Amino acid sequence: MIIDLNFEWQILTYLLTIFVCFLIPVYWYHYGIRNFLWLSDVGLLLTPVALWKDSTLLMSMAVVGVLIPELIWNLDFFLQLFFNVKTLNIADYMFSSRYSLPLRALSLYHIFLPIIWIVYLAQFGYDKKALYNFTSLYWIILLITYLFTDPKENINWVFFPQRYNVKVISPRVWVLILAAAFPLCIFVPTHYLCLKFFKAA
Repeated sequence: MIIDLNFEWQILTYLLTIFVCFLIPVYWYHYGIRNFLWLSDVGLLLTPVALWKDSTLLMSMAVVGVLIPELIWNLDFFLQLFFNVKTLNIADYMFSSRYSLPLRALSLYHIFLPIIWIVYLAQFGYDKKALYNFTSLYWIILLITYLFTDPKENINWVFFPQRYNVKVISPRVWVLILAAAFPLCIFVPTHYLCLKFFKAA
């Protein structure tokens, strides 16, 4: 669905575009281009494109695929920040002196992205085609990650067995498990929650 954005959304579009245009070369230099295969980065890149195209479908894809991982990242980050409690350790790098403070500050987009997505869907609605579109995109990303990234990076947890020396699951079986688990356990529940709480786009 194509919608007309009001003035406030247009301002946000410009600001987010400037932020992403700054972030891309910085991340590319420090982390490499493969870092953009992370689902959180995919969600970030989808967002300004959705705003420029006035596309509820693209924004809904970001929500259905990345909202829950982003909320988990926020939980891990704020538990460490305020209570020094570690859960899944996915936000550990935010507290590591290995990375400069300005570089870590760029990752604060994890905090404001879910807010943008929820407010956008509350105003413009949710496109139910997002589930099928993002699942297809996820499978492509999963395959590219498995074929072309370093197991040490463990992007999107594709190399969990190799990274943590888990012998009972073969690497290929693990990828198939991810291919089924993320849609079933994350995308589908988010899809139905969006159908329940947001109007149809």
